[in-house]
Amino acid sequence: MSTITESTARMGETDHNAQGVATHAMISVRNRKGERPCGGAGCCSMRSDSHESCSPGTPWRNSFAKYPMIGTLYPSGWTQGAVGAKVIASDDVARLAGAWWRAVSPTAFFPASSVVMIRTLSALLIECADAIEAESLDRRLGERIGADLIRLGLTNPDGLAHTMDVLAGLADIMPRPESTLRLNHLLGSIAKGYAVELRNRTLAHQEAIHHAMASTRQAAADALRLSDARFRVVFENAAIAILIGDSKGILLDANPTITRMFGRSVDELRGTSMVDFVQASDRADVLARVASDLAGPDGGSVRFDSRYPTRDGVSGWVSLTLTRINGAGAADSYILAVGQDVTERRQLQDELHHQSRHDPLTGIPNRLMLRERLIELIDAAGTDDRIGLCFLDLDDFKDINDRHGHSTGDRLLAEVASRLHTQVTRDGNLVARIGGDEFVVLIPSPPDDDAVVDVAASLFEALNEPLEADGRQFSISASIGMSAPRIAGTDPDALLDDADTGMYQAKARGRGQWVMHNGHNGVETFGGSVRPERVAD
Repeated sequence: MSTITESTARMGETDHNAQGVATHAMISVRNRKGERPCGGAGCCSMRSDSHESCSPGTPWRNSFAKYPMIGTLYPSGWTQGAVGAKVIASDDVARLAGAWWRAVSPTAFFPASSVVMIRTLSALLIECADAIEAESLDRRLGERIGADLIRLGLTNPDGLAHTMDVLAGLADIMPRPESTLRLNHLLGSIAKGYAVELRNRTLAHQEAIHHAMASTRQAAADALRLSDARFRVVFENAAIAILIGDSKGILLDANPTITRMFGRSVDELRGTSMVDFVQASDRADVLARVASDLAGPDGGSVRFDSRYPTRDGVSGWVSLTLTRINGAGAADSYILAVGQDVTERRQLQDELHHQSRHDPLTGIPNRLMLRERLIELIDAAGTDDRIGLCFLDLDDFKDINDRHGHSTGDRLLAEVASRLHTQVTRDGNLVARIGGDEFVVLIPSPPDDDAVVDVAASLFEALNEPLEADGRQFSISASIGMSAPRIAGTDPDALLDDADTGMYQAKARGRGQWVMHNGHNGVETFGGSVRPERVAD
């Protein structure tokens, strides 16, 4: 008690606003008790224009209207209390209310300004003083004040301790000898009301938390069920195959699309290795990629196209994406596989690939395929590796087109291509039509000049017999340019140009001639007329 008095003295003179607030509170409480109507001396000590607000009970209600939370905390606090109590001096109320506010304000957040809070605390002090001076002490008033402290936001136990210290200062200003005893009883009631309200609020908060947690768990369970239902709809009706396997790739579940792909039910496939869905000849490559790309601690994905076997023995093509999803351990990890049947797409790709590399008239390889094969050989060639090329052009074939029409010429070209292909490809050579009536034979095996000449002789031999088209027979000869160059570091177009140059030199010699031209390698050109006796050696 003496501590509060000394602390207050050290703060200096009482703040004028605090004293005005205390006076206003005293007048309002007295008006509320019916002891004196508004209008007396000092009624409106705070403001000269506040007389209207001093009608019985209204100043505090006006404060509550401005600060709804305080009004909610004290719905009936200004209509209770004993009648006839002695009013303590306004400067005592101001001093204690100011000390009370300075003591508790650091301990909690309050919903109103300091002026409003000091007014509230002043009213509580007057309530306490009136209760002490009443004919009989109403302990319920103390319990209500203790509960109101919690509602006001003073939930920090330090705030209660400071409150008890401040209210103990009432003993110094109360006139009756028994006031100290009554004050102690009142403080006990305040502490009880504080504890009960704090417990009730704690229980209410706990109940709210439990309710929120239960609601959250229920919402999560509902969301999980909804998510699972949506997943099952997508899973069961997806046009692509979806497979779920354990960390070792053993199938746990799959959707019905897999049955349409493999011709086996999900129950038959469940428990088998997911690698078994890949054709046996491709499994080693698939396993190597899986081990490389999915073995990391963060999982990963790998995508590839592979053939798969069906129950009827026909191979299809599937585009597979494997994703490893790691859990806390192997038991929580699994592999998700998404597969799309791309058999028709691969067939179309293969068909387009074939068409782009084969001559549509004759069905044999075209210039593009020939050039790609040359590039492969060049890239793999050693320093002394050689190839052979025979560049063949039919003699005077334009005259046939002019006299008999292009349809007849096309049928003759198809027959020429068939004969050339049959004659020389059995040894691994490639025959290509590169345009018009021009054909090229690629001899990939290590040839020498004589071996290339022997192939040219075979080409002449293929054309020895007349060709038939539209009921007519046609005797056709050809001019052939040949080369057998070293190919390491060369260009495919330059190699074809050398053989083409040899073909034009052969044409300059007359029908049915051949010329070996290796100008690209600095070899002299030589040639001749191919006759059976010439090829006999």
